[in-house]
Amino acid sequence: MKRDHKVITTRVMKRFSEIDFLDDVAKVPWEQVVQSSNDINELVIKWSSLFSSLIDKHAPYREIRVSEKFCPWISTDLKYLIRRRDQLKQAAVRNNSMSLMMTYRNVRNQVTTLNRQLKKQYFAQKITKEEGNMKATWQIVNQFLNKRSKSTSINSLNVDGREILQKDAIANSMNKYFCSIGNDLANEIPYTPNPLLNNEYTVNAHESTFRFSEISAHDVAQAMNQMKTTKSVGTDKISSYFLKLAIPYVSKSIAQLLNISTRNSIFPESWKTARVTPIFKEGDKGEPSNYRPISILPVLTRFFKN
Repeated sequence: MKRDHKVITTRVMKRFSEIDFLDDVAKVPWEQVVQSSNDINELVIKWSSLFSSLIDKHAPYREIRVSEKFCPWISTDLKYLIRRRDQLKQAAVRNNSMSLMMTYRNVRNQVTTLNRQLKKQYFAQKITKEEGNMKATWQIVNQFLNKRSKSTSINSLNVDGREILQKDAIANSMNKYFCSIGNDLANEIPYTPNPLLNNEYTVNAHESTFRFSEISAHDVAQAMNQMKTTKSVGTDKISSYFLKLAIPYVSKSIAQLLNISTRNSIFPESWKTARVTPIFKEGDKGEPSNYRPISILPVLTRFFKN
């Protein structure tokens, strides 16, 4: 039976060397990079492009074929038994040998028993490791039950009675829908006066002041430690995994970027752009309303949240 495969674009970590990567990161004068202009938009693009290029050098993107079957518990011993089982079956059928067929069945039973033991051990260890983390625990349970994530591939879309088949047109239509849904829902909410806007609640500007505190390299490093380590990326193609590795070398420059942004009251344009993935819910896959958006912002925006 032919196995199902799909092609994905991912960073290849097989030859990734943390030492070599950090050596290149340490060679870059990051503080000088963020002092090369007064334009925060230009600085953010320059910083992100430079950091992303270092990741590309050590962990380049590649298109690879992956099997749909999820079996990370398979050991070297089990692989050997599987090959042995398949060879014995072929030999038994080819030679019409009852003795080889009996040997094949014996090895087949060994494969089944060992596979069950290894699978049980694998998921037991995973559950124990993620104790207290309900989200991770349910992900493990779904893996055990072989529940696949809902496909994000959209082959056609119904827009204003027209069927759209071109990939670019589908993407633009989904973007338009997701961008408009907020305003459309807001317009359906009846207007009610807000008492907080009355003069009695107005803050006297001469009696009250507000200011941001300067962000330090220590603040950045501390926020980075609290951030979840993932390999998901936004439009900058920088994951928290690589940033966490390099934080001792780049924390000061990141703090400078954040301070320039708050000091000038400008939120960089590139930080406003998210990488959006439509996740199918239920119903007709051709209807935009049957999808929910998952948005991933550039990793540096998370420091404002933290």
